Amino acid sequence: MAGKDDQHEPPVQGGDDSPREPEALEPARADSGFTDDLLTVPSAATTNREGERTRRFDEAQPVLELPFPVPLDPPRQEGSLGRMGCYEILNVVGRGGMGIVARAFDEQLHRNVAIKVMSHQLLSSERAQRRFLREARAAASINHPNVVTIHAVSEKDDTPYLVMEYVDGQPLQARIQKDAPLPYEDVLRIGAQIASGLAAAHRHGIIHRDIKPGNVMLEDRIERVKLTDFGLARLVQENSDLTSLGDLVGTPAYMSPEQVDGKDLTPASDLFSLGCVLYAMFAGKSPFHASTSFATATRVRDFQPKPIASLVDDIPAEFDQLVSRLLSKNPKVRPRSAEEVAALLLEWSAQTHQARLSGNSLDRAAKAAAKTKRHLLRRHGVTAALAILISGGVWSFFRSPPSNATRVETEQRKDWLADGVLQVHPESGEFRSLSAALAAAQPDSTIELLPARYYETIEITDADRLAGLTIVGQDGVRVAGPLDAPVIHIAGVPNCELRDLVIEASETQNGVIVAGNCPGLHFSRVRFETQQPEKMKVGMLFFEGGGTGASEDPIEVSNCWFDAGAVGLVIGSLNPGDAPVEHVHVHHNRIQAASETYGIPIVVQGRVHDLRIERNLLLQGRNGLSISLPTAESATKCVFRHNTLSGFQNAFNCNLSDIDQDIRIEENLVAEARTLHANSGDPAQYSPWFSGNQWIVTPEVERSIVESMFAMISPENVESLDPDSPAFSKPSAQGRGKLVGMHVDTQ
Repeated sequence: MAGKDDQHEPPVQGGDDSPREPEALEPARADSGFTDDLLTVPSAATTNREGERTRRFDEAQPVLELPFPVPLDPPRQEGSLGRMGCYEILNVVGRGGMGIVARAFDEQLHRNVAIKVMSHQLLSSERAQRRFLREARAAASINHPNVVTIHAVSEKDDTPYLVMEYVDGQPLQARIQKDAPLPYEDVLRIGAQIASGLAAAHRHGIIHRDIKPGNVMLEDRIERVKLTDFGLARLVQENSDLTSLGDLVGTPAYMSPEQVDGKDLTPASDLFSLGCVLYAMFAGKSPFHASTSFATATRVRDFQPKPIASLVDDIPAEFDQLVSRLLSKNPKVRPRSAEEVAALLLEWSAQTHQARLSGNSLDRAAKAAAKTKRHLLRRHGVTAALAILISGGVWSFFRSPPSNATRVETEQRKDWLADGVLQVHPESGEFRSLSAALAAAQPDSTIELLPARYYETIEITDADRLAGLTIVGQDGVRVAGPLDAPVIHIAGVPNCELRDLVIEASETQNGVIVAGNCPGLHFSRVRFETQQPEKMKVGMLFFEGGGTGASEDPIEVSNCWFDAGAVGLVIGSLNPGDAPVEHVHVHHNRIQAASETYGIPIVVQGRVHDLRIERNLLLQGRNGLSISLPTAESATKCVFRHNTLSGFQNAFNCNLSDIDQDIRIEENLVAEARTLHANSGDPAQYSPWFSGNQWIVTPEVERSIVESMFAMISPENVESLDPDSPAFSKPSAQGRGKLVGMHVDTQ
């Protein structure tokens, strides 16, 4: 698997995903792969991928000449440091902010063990000690081959310590540092074991809170995964301030957004961390790695990583989609459980292993049929198995119209509609096509698209039967269709929702057309993409004349991403006689056109009423917001507020026959643009619309045109003008409390 080195993000100097302490002390050997929060150290000779031999732990292994944190009894073995009960402390192998780890010999059971003695800084109160002991004892209840076994939890001189399984291996962090990007098959095997260990912990009600490569041990020879340090992250977090986290326990590069924000955690937090680890096995570091803890935390909250397939060759789309789900900022979008993730990774690992052994592609149809049969037998018993036998054969689904076979399939599967969720997959779903699921849907049904390469176009036009329909994708599934129709057409159906989809359009094809009365229509976490942005000629999301929500239940477009090409959103129609577009709220989206010389993120035209465009990032295009209104009072109650625009020739373009419009353009930030434009007359004539907006002064700005309508501010007021930076347009120390735009709380 070849690495795409030229597509990697540039390295950030000064950062480190491994732990750091203010007075860090090196472990016994720099090449031992040991960090202060690991429970074990390598003790056997190993070789790296280049065949270079690394020394055994006990080959000329020096001992740290440092005081032990608790008094030891006199040693019985020559060269050991002393005794703790029945444990002969052979040597200290690491020391840091969380305490020390020692290698010891258990004289009662005649085995090597690892002993971790906690730092006094982390156990500053009796309550903290009691909490640590309680959680450590809970973790000791986990009995799983992918979790380090805790043999004992005890105290000496009021200092808690853990006695654990001694692992003959190295941390995953060391493997990543040597070998990244790891082979895809190794990533699947290691990732499946991490997920299996987490699933075991979650079944016991335990959240790890600190999944990262340093806490994943790989046993030598077979590289079996062992997870370490359960429950310690809560102790660290509750005794620290996130802003100084780098000085205490390391960067938050593997923490979930909810953990960074100090919120209550669920098992989904561990799944986010698992996604970071999977990413790091290819990229060499967490996708949120930055030079400081604060910058890293900011990236965890705001940054959307590149797909792994853009960094490394030959990564299957389904794996990239799984990682994308794991790294979702919203815990509800992540997979349902670690067990589900483990099952997927194990299945893909088996397929990859078999393909490598045979040298040929797997018989996908046979594999899928066997998997489908097993799934249905578990879910529905013999009846479902008979349904599979009746409908057997290899099914072709992409861009296929409804047929008699589809209707028969729908009739056969009525019993699957009881829960209101219709699962679609060409090989293993309850329905093999999206059209079949739509034909069977009832009011308030949910159609769940399971991971597959593509799904066909969608027509949502039956108002009585499809009211309240939700279509949700797993792992960023793609919807595409023939060029003679939009990818998705919604007309006159209330309360529909489209979520977690990728809508892919051609250069002459609308991604979505909305028409008619559609109150409560909601697009959420949808990615709109065009195959050739520089050749795109139409809008990705087009609200036709008459496409309308309701004042109490508007149409919403939120948390979506537009790689639009020509136009991201077209709101309204210029056809004479078309009804207005009403009650539409567009907020918290990222919208960009093809380049700074082609395309427009948002076009408002024709007649519009009750339109709110708020807190969006508009990045790149010839024009940022283009307003084209043919007559007086074409626009009423239209607000463009708290948005940030960057990368435009014209931040605003107005094409009007009459400026008598109810439009307010308020408290927006123009980060990088040259000017604003009016098709006729002086742009200053539109100044009554503008209030409280700011324009960052850069050399290309035509100040004579914009400064009468915008407050001109220095670039020193923002941390970065790079749209790909997590600090883009965010206030610097100088600009704090002064900037408008979507990054500032202006309430």
